[in-house]
Amino acid sequence: MPDTISYDLLHQPWLPCERPNGSRVLVGIEEALIQAHTFSALHDESPLVTATLHRLLLAILQRVFLPETMAEWVTLWDVAAFHPAKVRDYLTKWKDRFDLFHPDRPFLQVANLRQILQKERGKDPEATEAWRLSLEASRYSGATSLFEALPPEHGLEPKQAARALLGYLGFTPGGRIQNESESWKAGPLRGGAVVLLRADTLHKTLLSNLVWQPRRQPLDLPPWEREASTPRATRAPYGQIDILVWPSRRVELIPRRDTSGTVFVQEVITAAGQRLEADTPDPMFGYVVRDPKRPPLAIRIEKERSVWRDAAALFDAATGADVFRRPAACTQLAELVRDGIVPRAARFQVEILGLASNQAAIDLWREDRMPLPPVLFTDGPRLSALRQSLSHAEDLAKAIDFKVLGTLGENTLAPSNRDAHKEDVRQLKDALGAMSAYWSTLGQNFGVWLDALGSTEDIDAEVARWKGILRATARKVVADAELHLGTGARALQAGAKANQKLRRVLLEVLGTPVGSAPTQTATATTEGATA
Repeated sequence: MPDTISYDLLHQPWLPCERPNGSRVLVGIEEALIQAHTFSALHDESPLVTATLHRLLLAILQRVFLPETMAEWVTLWDVAAFHPAKVRDYLTKWKDRFDLFHPDRPFLQVANLRQILQKERGKDPEATEAWRLSLEASRYSGATSLFEALPPEHGLEPKQAARALLGYLGFTPGGRIQNESESWKAGPLRGGAVVLLRADTLHKTLLSNLVWQPRRQPLDLPPWEREASTPRATRAPYGQIDILVWPSRRVELIPRRDTSGTVFVQEVITAAGQRLEADTPDPMFGYVVRDPKRPPLAIRIEKERSVWRDAAALFDAATGADVFRRPAACTQLAELVRDGIVPRAARFQVEILGLASNQAAIDLWREDRMPLPPVLFTDGPRLSALRQSLSHAEDLAKAIDFKVLGTLGENTLAPSNRDAHKEDVRQLKDALGAMSAYWSTLGQNFGVWLDALGSTEDIDAEVARWKGILRATARKVVADAELHLGTGARALQAGAKANQKLRRVLLEVLGTPVGSAPTQTATATTEGATA
């Protein structure tokens, strides 16, 4: 008899949950949902896996409860926990489809993919090491650096393989892919960052991101409810559930037992799965228009741009060529706050998870958090203050870069020649690192300031405080840039001219400080800088 290997994702421990005391425990899908009210969070070491695990649980909850109206959603919100019998009934119905190594319908995979590809290609497909599914090991996900050592663990435990599979399906790179002769689109989450509302328990977090849908298409089903396994195709999504667990690749994990009987996955076969027929907005993305002549861009993790700079995209409900499109959960929360179901003073956080990539290679992966004051959804003056304050930060950054640091660089390199080589000036500015320090310092302050904006009674005072932080930060980063140039005569003269320019820039962008504003400090790194 052939060795039958099974791994039941409903009951085997593989989902990393956190308890209120900070301890971590691995649980199966059933326990994660039924006991969600006892867990503070679901959180993996990889932001990519954290995002896709939540999307998996949300797809299950959509099918268990099918909320189609606000009233149905509120009924779920008012109960302390998810109904155990309903969760168990659904999971029991589809239990075979949640076996990671099922011989006919392995979870989110294609059984006998090797034989299918042999018929398609006329030759044996190539297998690859299973650890390459773990995209958060960025340097191992695309081109591998010369002389780079392999990871110490070649095989994946079933629990690791299950988590890596989800992250891979969501964030897999596009282009020329294994076992295909043509290019294929990247995974649905590669081009943006997943926006996740966080509450004080996993139960409330999942509900906060569970969006009611008035009109459901009959075909809007997760892969495990479909009769056929994933074909190689291009199609339009059937709805939000379909998008949440999109089968971007055909995958077959190949389990083995070692001499001690332990199951591990060392190889995997991958090929093209399903790609979106068009650029379909993802319900968990936020979108912003930076160029009125181009369509909205998804907020994403970028090396040179922190996501908090697009924070208004989470609150702004307007539609037009120069504004934002909110994630679906934010739009729903705005409606709940407007109708008084969720208090304006409720406490939420938003977590933004994704990666920055260059073609196949991953530059970085990250999760960012910031407060999400619900009051900003319904309070026009506060939202206007947020937009204005973010605009001041952007305008000041441009002015510092081009006018202040440009003056510093030009006068340092060629004080008697105003036509100093632009590339030399640019390289000097980059070497000084002033703009990176500027955005980093503001990022350290923004979350606290945003939280205060959501609770203050004096909005104007909070805007003035942000301007003070901007002034302090600008002066600090310019002063640090001067110090890097040394104390030679040319550097001192360049610094004097740059400071003259800075004073004018601060006045032009931020205006005159109101009254005798107290001294502001941006962070501990800017102590002593005056507002």
